[in-house]
Amino acid sequence: MIASDGRKINFITAQEQLDSACDRWSQANSLAIDTEFVRTDTFYPKPGLLQLADSENVYLIDPLEIESWDAFLDILQNPEMEFVLHSAGEDLSLLLSYFGTLPARIFDTQLAAAYAGMGFSLSYQALVELTIGITVPKEETRSDWLQRPLTDKQLTYAANDVCYLMTIRDQLLSMMNSNHTLDWFAEDSAQLLEVARKQEDPDSWKVLYADISNAWRLDDTQLKALQVLAYWRETEARRRDKPRNWIARDNDLFALASAVGLNGSLTSGSLAEIEGLGKGLRQRYGKALLELLADPPELTPIDVDLLNPPLPPRYRGVLKSWRKIVEQKADTLAIAPELLARKKWMHELLKGFQDSGELNWQPPMTGWRQQELESSFMDALD
Repeated sequence: MIASDGRKINFITAQEQLDSACDRWSQANSLAIDTEFVRTDTFYPKPGLLQLADSENVYLIDPLEIESWDAFLDILQNPEMEFVLHSAGEDLSLLLSYFGTLPARIFDTQLAAAYAGMGFSLSYQALVELTIGITVPKEETRSDWLQRPLTDKQLTYAANDVCYLMTIRDQLLSMMNSNHTLDWFAEDSAQLLEVARKQEDPDSWKVLYADISNAWRLDDTQLKALQVLAYWRETEARRRDKPRNWIARDNDLFALASAVGLNGSLTSGSLAEIEGLGKGLRQRYGKALLELLADPPELTPIDVDLLNPPLPPRYRGVLKSWRKIVEQKADTLAIAPELLARKKWMHELLKGFQDSGELNWQPPMTGWRQQELESSFMDALD
């Protein structure tokens, strides 16, 4: 089989083939990588195929046929190796959950395209067409990657997803160098890795309550209950390897927390009376949830600064002004506005000002973003 760029596709289905490829990759300093997986009824993605490309060949690894990943892990953890990906988030999540580790260095072509002024969140197909002028088929996007045997059409599609990444990387590097955004890109690349690590850190699960809509409406006792419930759902979903919503919906957790009394617990009678609470949740987990709320684990203190209440009317005009400032500044810098500041980040910054009277810059709004925006943001506040 041949990839659409004319390179040979090496389909790795045996241990000795993988070990031989890893010997070759140990001499390289960069590899393109992509993953195909299925995640329809599980919490963790199930890998169906790993695609890699070096300067000469394209490789497809069947993970269902590999017994030992030791040689590949040496490549993955090599601090000198740069892995080139497109829209890296889900691929990083799979690498960390399946292999227990992440690359030391990555180059996300979607992120780089935004810093090169080509647009925000470009698809791989769009980026290939813009940079190389080739149309990449996408018929197999929702294919079953766990079926065996994989079809030639699937394999060719998978190979095409990595065969152009190194060429695109080189073009984007040149473009970012021209508009002086390489350092900013490097900061955000490191942040992508940090976000992936944080998602697997149990300490980060203790603040998931802040992501649930309307959490700001709850009192201190109810917020503590919501924290315990959100942490329980996360650990239960991972333990059972089921999607979070299969364990409990956000609305279920909010309804349960809202019903908690001053003593922080519920009774079986009050559980049955909670409006909108799913019947399946009550039947499957009712007893366990009552026991959990009666004797909750000790987690981190509640941080109301993490909540996102709506801004009062007097600040909405400021937020609108800030968004216009960001658009103008991004145009001057020739980058996508979403890279400079997203609405959520500005909302959090403005909420902090509402509470303290000062702009308390926090990641990812620190560093170069603060330098570019602070003066104009303060003028808008004045």
